Amino acid sequence: MYIYYNITHLVMRQKIAFVQLIFSLLFGVKTFSQELSVNSVSDKLTINEIDRLLYQTSGAVTIKLSNEEVIRLNQKIIQVAEKKGYSKGEALGYVNIGNHLWLMGQYENAIKALSNAEKKAKGLDDPFLFAKINQEYAQVYYRIKLFDIALQRNATAISYARQNGDKGFLNYVYASRAIYFESLDKKDSVLAYYYKANNADPTPLGYTNIAEYYINNGKNTDSAEVNFQKAFRLLETNKFKDNIYEKAATFDNYAGLLTLKKDYQNALLKYDAAEKLARQAEKPFILLNIYRSKANVYHKLNDTKAEQAYLLRYTVLKDSIDKETDRGVNRSVTNIIEQNEKEISNSNRKEWILIVSLTLAGVILSLFIFFHQKRKQRRKEIDIEKKIIEKDHIIHKKDLETNELKLKINESFEHVVHLAKTNSPEFIKRFEEVYPEHYHKLQNIEPKLLNTEIKFCAMLYLNFSTKDIAEYTYVTIKTVQHRKFRLRKKLSIPSEADINDWILNLP
Repeated sequence: MYIYYNITHLVMRQKIAFVQLIFSLLFGVKTFSQELSVNSVSDKLTINEIDRLLYQTSGAVTIKLSNEEVIRLNQKIIQVAEKKGYSKGEALGYVNIGNHLWLMGQYENAIKALSNAEKKAKGLDDPFLFAKINQEYAQVYYRIKLFDIALQRNATAISYARQNGDKGFLNYVYASRAIYFESLDKKDSVLAYYYKANNADPTPLGYTNIAEYYINNGKNTDSAEVNFQKAFRLLETNKFKDNIYEKAATFDNYAGLLTLKKDYQNALLKYDAAEKLARQAEKPFILLNIYRSKANVYHKLNDTKAEQAYLLRYTVLKDSIDKETDRGVNRSVTNIIEQNEKEISNSNRKEWILIVSLTLAGVILSLFIFFHQKRKQRRKEIDIEKKIIEKDHIIHKKDLETNELKLKINESFEHVVHLAKTNSPEFIKRFEEVYPEHYHKLQNIEPKLLNTEIKFCAMLYLNFSTKDIAEYTYVTIKTVQHRKFRLRKKLSIPSEADINDWILNLP
């Protein structure tokens, strides 16, 4: 499944290039965004220029910088924003840093950056900013397999995104929620949120994701075909006709449907078109899927030579991507693809030379090549074994980091629950530290809430039952029910709403 959010990289680059050309023709100077680096950030930047830099490093636009370079750039932006008293700029800078940290697998540091973003955003009235913060939190928790917390953060992001009204971002957070539910095998919810994403902002990829759902859950090729045709019609519109990324992803997935229908020749034609577009869009993971899928089609057609050729392409590209991921470097995708093609070209050239040499030299040269290839194959096997050991070491290290982070989060939750159960006077203070956003939402809804009422709301948020609250606050169950009634009236909770759900998802 693919998630698409915001304008396409190609169209954006064309628009920026056009504006730069007009600007330099009219004024004969270099435009602000021609060179994106730490040196391009100075104390003389205006608020609009700070916003432009933050947008350029947010992931919405393709830039040829590593994750580390983007982080350093945003750290400098934060310093300038702080001098100008621009809290929103500081918060967005920390959001960008958090995004690139989790892309590098540094999940604990990502959470620290997002925590700083929350502090800088405190007191601001900006739904889109809070939507971004919560969605980045959701992405971190999803990747360390804390799916329930990821869904909770994502729900908050959706709530803010609805206030902001950005349909493209709503598509993004809804589609993300579908993927989170997919990890929990909640198939009905998966489909529902893919439809919500597409209803917010219909895209070819939205219909493609729905089609893929039908293929993977019941092999419903008719429903898949209907949604693919909707995707193709959207690709013909002005909005998407130049969107090579969406075309590549749609063609790739549709070729999968043709393969399922055993229409192998047309499947290969679609894969060929998708491969060409994926190169232009600089999307290595789409190329990776195409190479593996084409190898599978050629296998079904008993074309061993073509199958091995695409398996080689798949292996070389996958090794390149894995190597860059292990080092935490966001290198240009173009370089990876060009290196991949160069290696394949060199491999093909060597094979041609070997064939010619065999023809000229005969049996003696054949024997030489045979033993040479055996030694070469052995070296490759040794290299593969080394890579496997290195990858196992990296995976083990990541597991240790993930478990450590889970332990810290669970310890905070357990500590708050313990304070509640022991009726500790420190309970409300600790709850505010662990759940600052929820605490301040309560204060905003009703500033005159008593400490006892805040404590009661906190226990409901922590999922204490009526019986539990009665036991740990030393009152009767009937008293707890009366408190719920008074709280519902004071907070204007609708009569049809469940008070526990309402407290968990404060508006």
